[in-house]
Amino acid sequence: ASNAALHFAAVEAAERAAAKARATRFPAAARPQDVEAKKQIEYYFSLRNISHDFYLRSLMDEEGWVSLEEITNFPKIQRLGVDAAAAANVLRSSTTVQLSKDAKKVRITSSVLRQAFPKASADAHNADETVIVVEEDAEENAE
Repeated sequence: ASNAALHFAAVEAAERAAAKARATRFPAAARPQDVEAKKQIEYYFSLRNISHDFYLRSLMDEEGWVSLEEITNFPKIQRLGVDAAAAANVLRSSTTVQLSKDAKKVRITSSVLRQAFPKASADAHNADETVIVVEEDAEENAE
């Protein structure tokens, strides 16, 4: 009888752990605008966007983290009326964006992408354009 009791106790503990894991991974009661904000934030950190979004990359720390407070100040997220706590809640289930342990920052989940697109200076894009202009001027002076 004690083996059966141990078995049932183990099954109950496993079921409680599984229910807790499900509740953590898939937040209940996400509003439609929260889900839309999740999609938008995942887009911000996608290869398609991060490869040329020097402003977002300028907000990164050295490990690629960006404050959710900063992101929720972006116009598209503001229009949705989503705050940092609501954004953190829906981003818990993201596979492309990693939420920090304190739920205050996010970054690209893929370490390969983080290395390929590190923190940038806020004017990195303008600096590239300036180099092109300088090269054009140098060619004109050479003729």
